[in-house]
Amino acid sequence: MPDWAQRCGEHWRLHDHERGRIKPLLMMPHAFRKFVASLMIMTCCQGCLLQRKATRPAAALNFEYLTLSAAVCYACGNQSQGAARIHFRIHHNHYIGFTVVGPMGMQLLRGKATPTHVTLLYPLQQTYAVYTYEQLANQWPGPWSYATLQAWLLGEVLPEGSHWMQTRSGKVTEQRIRTPRGRLVAHYGRFRPLMDSLFWSKATFVVYEGIYMHHPLATLTLTQAKAQIKPQSVSFDLEIPPHYVPQQ
Repeated sequence: MPDWAQRCGEHWRLHDHERGRIKPLLMMPHAFRKFVASLMIMTCCQGCLLQRKATRPAAALNFEYLTLSAAVCYACGNQSQGAARIHFRIHHNHYIGFTVVGPMGMQLLRGKATPTHVTLLYPLQQTYAVYTYEQLANQWPGPWSYATLQAWLLGEVLPEGSHWMQTRSGKVTEQRIRTPRGRLVAHYGRFRPLMDSLFWSKATFVVYEGIYMHHPLATLTLTQAKAQIKPQSVSFDLEIPPHYVPQQ
């Protein structure tokens, strides 16, 4: 028996007892059954309206410069790799600069994403790495570009091919991209006011290798996030020190 058929059979057996609950409903008076049927139709129609609304997400944040800080936890597979603080400086559509700070203010990682490449500096190892988005796509499942990274971080709708859910205010609460190599899933919550919009204070980003795999390849969780729109430039200079060596 094919795997998909076996899974369907197991699902049917697990839910077989539910069908027994329908019999008492059929024995009830006609007027009550008519009421239940009307209620089900209204619920379905309401769900369709909500689904239509979900295809019209709120407009993207209107800003040029933004700072963002949050507590960050990283897990590789199911094993936690520890916690730290991360600080972002964003020039909309130009660059995303970030610094990961560990205990006692120790810099663990500095990086900068631009529309052409991503640069990472590892101060403790005194090494660096520079990736094009084509190289990132070869290492991690998913379509990678600067627009994708910026949308993931800001909780904006990803480029074409993604699926999303949203709140009544139009803010995206979940979005995902599925590719032949894997899945990218993001969850956003605990929204707080930011200028004339809302911004998440908790976000989880998960990468799955393979379409049907349920065990994550990597998980990044940001909490206690605080975002501020800045009226002036928030520059982020990142130069590779001459004594740093390429990461192997």
